[in-house]
Amino acid sequence: MPNGQSVITTAQTMMASVSNGIQTILDSANEHLAHIERRKAHLETLLHGSHTEAAAKMFAALDAAIAALKKCITALDGQPQNAAAIEARL
Repeated sequence: MPNGQSVITTAQTMMASVSNGIQTILDSANEHLAHIERRKAHLETLLHGSHTEAAAKMFAALDAAIAALKKCITALDGQPQNAAAIEARL
């Protein structure tokens, strides 16, 4: 094996990296979700009472982004721990 590592050690290192990567993505998705939700609330305040088509399209796009991020977060929830558990069993 490269660098004198066994297959198991290499697999453990890779799984630890996967766990950390997923956690980084999950943290980032949560930060972006909070940011978009704050921006949407701010825009709702600014555009209160506006019934233009452009405003409606903008809010629809924000709602779609929020829904997509929530779906991503739900899918990733618990996965860093699952990857870490696999790494620990190797």
